[in-house]
Amino acid sequence: MRTRIFQSELLLVAILGTCSWGCTATSAPTNTGGSGGDSATGGTSGGTGGASGGKTFDSSKPPCDIYEDDGGPCVAAHSTIRRLSSKYNGPLYQVRVGGSKSGTGGSTTDISFGGDGFADSSKQDTACGSDACTISIIYDQSGKGNDLTFAPAGGQKTTPDYEANAKALPATINGHSVYGVHVVPGVGYRNNKAQGTATGDNAQTAYMVVGGTFSNGGCCFDYGNAETNSRDNGEGTMEAVYFGTCTIWGKGAADGPWVMGDLENGLWAGNTSPFNANTPVNYPYVTGMVKGDAAGKNHWVIKVGNAQSGDLTKPFDGPRPSSRYNPMRKEGAIILGTGGDNSNGDQGNFFEGIMTANFSSDAADSAVQANIVAAYGTGGGNNGTGGSSGSSGSGGSSGSGGSSGSGGSSGSGGSSGSAGASGTGGSSGNGGSSGSSGASVTTLSAAKALGTLTTAEATQLCNDTYTYFNSAITQATACRWIGLSWAGSSSAPDQTTLRQFCSDHESTCLKGTAGSEFANPGCDPLPSSCTVTVADYTTCIKDHAADFTKTVTGLPACGDLKSSDTTTLSGIQSADLPKSCTAITDKCAAITLPDLYIQ
Repeated sequence: MRTRIFQSELLLVAILGTCSWGCTATSAPTNTGGSGGDSATGGTSGGTGGASGGKTFDSSKPPCDIYEDDGGPCVAAHSTIRRLSSKYNGPLYQVRVGGSKSGTGGSTTDISFGGDGFADSSKQDTACGSDACTISIIYDQSGKGNDLTFAPAGGQKTTPDYEANAKALPATINGHSVYGVHVVPGVGYRNNKAQGTATGDNAQTAYMVVGGTFSNGGCCFDYGNAETNSRDNGEGTMEAVYFGTCTIWGKGAADGPWVMGDLENGLWAGNTSPFNANTPVNYPYVTGMVKGDAAGKNHWVIKVGNAQSGDLTKPFDGPRPSSRYNPMRKEGAIILGTGGDNSNGDQGNFFEGIMTANFSSDAADSAVQANIVAAYGTGGGNNGTGGSSGSSGSGGSSGSGGSSGSGGSSGSGGSSGSAGASGTGGSSGNGGSSGSSGASVTTLSAAKALGTLTTAEATQLCNDTYTYFNSAITQATACRWIGLSWAGSSSAPDQTTLRQFCSDHESTCLKGTAGSEFANPGCDPLPSSCTVTVADYTTCIKDHAADFTKTVTGLPACGDLKSSDTTTLSGIQSADLPKSCTAITDKCAAITLPDLYIQ
């Protein structure tokens, strides 16, 4: 979708969930179990799930088996938690240790399931140890080979997405220690060459199980069908399940979060907005389902359930929102944690998801929900918030609390610092400065080369950087840019709508806690060969903050925004950083630096 939210695409302090610059993280308790390949059913117990046209569905079977019995076998099935098909004998997912968060380098290890169908998390714990570790592949269990890897650049976020921190979402499900997929802004997975998925106006059923207590208003925490070119190709080119509180296009009752359908250029809680029959959902684990009927029927359905008890409810069952969505023009790619055009400001916790090319029966859906309840409802423990919307436990914790995004997570990787001692400018020998007044960036020694910093020192520098940004840049300035960046990247059809987009998001930001606008998502390892000093780095950070304030202050207010201003906003996002920052990249080509303008 043509929107952009205020997420620092952090380069030097790039989004990697909880780990940063070589930080350590505490692993969740290990789980024992054999390798994948037996006939386990994912830990469910026996039972039947009702009938459709006289046919009974066995809820003790895995979800893909149930849907196959219903005439619509899975065309995609993804989970880091459990086996979803009795026919699948491969690994559930793969972790990358010590490589780049953007999908290169390091070593990889496949994580299989044990004899009861649940992931053998002990293999991840052994592989990852105390190193930075990401989820590099979520394998497709349908047999179609529709594996998910990090999303490529798209029309909205024009750089590739990052892999999720593999340690950020420890959970206890049915007595098993497992890891979910912790999505924060910048993280996303995709397959633009999926096989067998629904296209055009043809039928589809998709569901996902997510954490109900971790979401935001960013676009878009989706799982499902999307464009094959990572661009916004117009209404009807998507059909994905969404969970969150985004209200740009549509909403349900009250303030959410809601399960909605992302049909492109519209998150829909029904076929009108607000659609009050679609009420907020706050279960620890949520089942969200979106179904599109057969071609020509102009009919779709949203279903919602508590993944730990009970059946599904149906908050919406009716026609498409408008003629722009009839007929649908689905393209068949698969996304997780991102919008169709790689809009990537969302957050959420993902545990499993399935897609079919069939409009499933209600009885089959109920049997699938019963199977989900059997898996998640017995001994289901903490679903792991994995930290907050920005920090995700950025100091190096395993996602068991994290900071609320105030720029100074206290995770186990190192002290968050307090933005350094306040000073009156000039270099104090503790982090240096560019000579401008205000707090110093860090208390680390100015003379140290970045490449020689210990893991704890690198983590402190990461945390101190974002604490500084939040103290040096006022809430009013940060929120103005949030509004402008939303509007500038939107597809607003006219100037009035453009201004409304801007003012709505600026206002929402101003209602938040001051000093938390720049979330700390964690940091990349610093190149060991980098001889740039802490003093050089802090000069760059201070100059960048000052440049940001000056530039944003000079931009028009939301009420004065013109359609032609979007070109100016785009130019700002592609402009060079201050000279003190480019001097660093000239000396240390392997380093990347934070760019507050890039959303």
